[in-house]
Amino acid sequence: MYKILCLIILIGLACCGKGIEKFPQTEIIPDGIYLVLDEFEIDYTPNLENDSLVIINYSDLVDENENSQLLLDKYKFVPLSLMKKPVTQDQEDGRKKLLLELTDTANDRLKFFTEKCLNREAAIVIGNRAMTVHKVRSVIEDGKLQITGCTDNACEVLYMELKDNIIGMPK
Repeated sequence: MYKILCLIILIGLACCGKGIEKFPQTEIIPDGIYLVLDEFEIDYTPNLENDSLVIINYSDLVDENENSQLLLDKYKFVPLSLMKKPVTQDQEDGRKKLLLELTDTANDRLKFFTEKCLNREAAIVIGNRAMTVHKVRSVIEDGKLQITGCTDNACEVLYMELKDNIIGMPK
């Protein structure tokens, strides 16, 4: 009787979608630049005891086979509110860089974020997916970001995702 009851409970949990999932993405977060606390592979699930933490999918734009997840601080972020359309430029090494100009409100958060997160990694999250991860190399006070270190087509993909996300320009 006990075994049958346990089996019924397990089947009920599985049918209700309450079974144990590998790597559940914890919630939907706004597009933005987030502090990366950790990166881990799909076979590991961290303990999320702090409500400021969120797990987000990350797949390398260069090698789509390299999938992992990032642990982000959802309160340490800068919204991707653009003042102007993004611009791509060629770098001396042949790779592209992406130039972004944020709105005044987003710029205030960017300055604080870059001061507190200097020399740490930040993820650019669009559509609840970490698109790229970059190191914060300097404090940005004017709201103008340079996204460098883009390999292959990563900057072009970011550009395509962001080109219609302009808040500061009339439509």
